[in-house]
Amino acid sequence: MTSPVAFILVGGKGSRLQSVVSDVPKPLASIGGEPFLYILLRSLKKEGVSRVVLLTGYKAELIEQACGNGSQFGLEIIYSVESFPLGTGGAAKLAEKYVASDGSCLLINGDTFIESSVSEVLSFKPSIDCPVGMGVMPVSNVERFGKVEFDNNKTITSLSEKTASGYGFVNSGIYHIHKSVLSNMVKEKFISFENDTLPILLEKKNSLKVIPLSGEFFDIGLPSSYGRFNADIILQSLRTVFLKEMLLLFLQQGRLFVDNDFADEAHEIKELLLSEGVEVVQGSSAVLKEKLRNTASSRDIVMTSNEELCCDLLKEFPVKIIGGAELSLNSNIIAFPDNFSLVANDLVKALKVARCSKGLFEFSKSYSRQALFLDRDGVVIKFVNYISRASDVEVLSDAVDLIKRANRAGIPVFIVTNQSGIGRGYYSYSDYYSVDREMKRQLASNGCFVDEVLFSDYYEESLRSNCLAGRSRRKPGSGMLTEVARRHHINLETSLMAGDKASDVWAGYNGGIKKLYLKQGNEEQDIISELTEEMSTCKLIENLKEIPI
Repeated sequence: MTSPVAFILVGGKGSRLQSVVSDVPKPLASIGGEPFLYILLRSLKKEGVSRVVLLTGYKAELIEQACGNGSQFGLEIIYSVESFPLGTGGAAKLAEKYVASDGSCLLINGDTFIESSVSEVLSFKPSIDCPVGMGVMPVSNVERFGKVEFDNNKTITSLSEKTASGYGFVNSGIYHIHKSVLSNMVKEKFISFENDTLPILLEKKNSLKVIPLSGEFFDIGLPSSYGRFNADIILQSLRTVFLKEMLLLFLQQGRLFVDNDFADEAHEIKELLLSEGVEVVQGSSAVLKEKLRNTASSRDIVMTSNEELCCDLLKEFPVKIIGGAELSLNSNIIAFPDNFSLVANDLVKALKVARCSKGLFEFSKSYSRQALFLDRDGVVIKFVNYISRASDVEVLSDAVDLIKRANRAGIPVFIVTNQSGIGRGYYSYSDYYSVDREMKRQLASNGCFVDEVLFSDYYEESLRSNCLAGRSRRKPGSGMLTEVARRHHINLETSLMAGDKASDVWAGYNGGIKKLYLKQGNEEQDIISELTEEMSTCKLIENLKEIPI
């Protein structure tokens, strides 16, 4: 049996959302970098729906431009355009011809999303005798929504307007409707399905049934609820550095190894990753080590609270470890916070949102973030000309302050540094990495860390052939910044860049960064006025504490 056609109501003006989303229809409001409507369409496809009718009106052309014929979602999309407002029922009536003679349709609001709701609503089979199934959600207080009451047979007995209060079930705005209901409506007339059609059906015995929905409810109808969906659900779920790092690790789609002692806390995480085709290995320390031997990858993740296992793995394998706080100074370990159980719940929520938004590992491609970019020498560590010894490394206090603030705000931090000394032959790669490790150690001992350090060894007259390539990576080129943006899904336009040389801020400028900061003190002071005149957004600062984060 073919699945019913899905009608999505996308014709309203969304007046209540105009203060935050004014240039596009409400269903095209951006969620995590893409239109909210895309989330609905992908969820329908995942549940087996193949044909969708978008009931458009206000700015219908923008809806059609965004969704096309539906091929990008694996759907057939048809458009039913109202020439004047017809209401929820009238819009559905206008599209009646797209429903088979004895078939049914889903009627869905274009500004709400309920996880797993489509499959639950499809399980209800409407008929002429029982033509409508209404999805209902339990809430702690029904006062804002109106209460739906029903008997043990799931037959609706009353639909109260916003007079009741306390716990109860409310109309979720998704229905499964037999075509006979549409046939009995008057064509080209304003009809509210909720206020005009449902009360009539309520008077007929067994005409209205409830479909209790179990998924989480997301609504973008109001500025406050839109903000909660777009920020609280996705971004607030990434509110801690720990949680952000965990999610980004999982989005790399490596394998997950979980020791037996951590199995309970990791259960939901494992289930979600398994459902996306990720290999999950669980067992004792010996089992995990044996599985990793000869096949370990830097994309593999090990979740363990066993400190001894952490030490063993770090010696043998390039894996990332989500492990104990005692080992948090190691850059390959993300340490457990004290309230890990609560954080794990938030991680599961973030993974679920990623999954319903784009498919778990496609989500990261559309999720772009603000980042902080810093030069190294003279900015993060004390300036030493062509520094090559770990003993000369001294992390600067204003850098510690700034990086701590970025860490607390969940803003990733990247250091991008020119190291032509390698190309010139002044020091080796081994020397460079010894300085890098000591810098990271001092940062960690001060309670802060950077997400990644990138360097350019380019020197045009180098005797080392590998140092002659990658000119665009060397600042003032923006190659290192664009590389970070691509791999870590960073929005350069909203990011920040701080350095102590003209080449640093020019690199940021060339990469599209608007918030540029030039720390005074080392050299090139003679070009400061010229630099800031051309770059009106570049601000001169005495130290990094002046940068607002």
